[in-house]
Amino acid sequence: MNEGLTPYSIGRHRHQPEMAQELSAVAGEPVRLTFAPHLVPLSRGMEATIYLAPEDGIGLNRDRRGVAWRVCY
Repeated sequence: MNEGLTPYSIGRHRHQPEMAQELSAVAGEPVRLTFAPHLVPLSRGMEATIYLAPEDGIGLNRDRRGVAWRVCY
C-alpha cells in the first residue's frame, strides 16, 4: 500500500469490545462505539475514526467525555 488509506474491520475489530468495556467503566454507564481503524503508510502510530454515542436518556457530559478520552489516550 503506497500513499493509500484503507479502513479495515469496521464494526468488528478485535479491540472494539475492550475499548467499549474500558470507556463504560470510566463513564460509569454503558458506552457503545463504532471503531474504524485505517491502514495508513506511517512509520509509527495509527489513524482511527471513532464515534461515541450515549444510549437514549444517558448523558456523558463534557467532563466525563474528557476523562474517558484521557484514559484511552
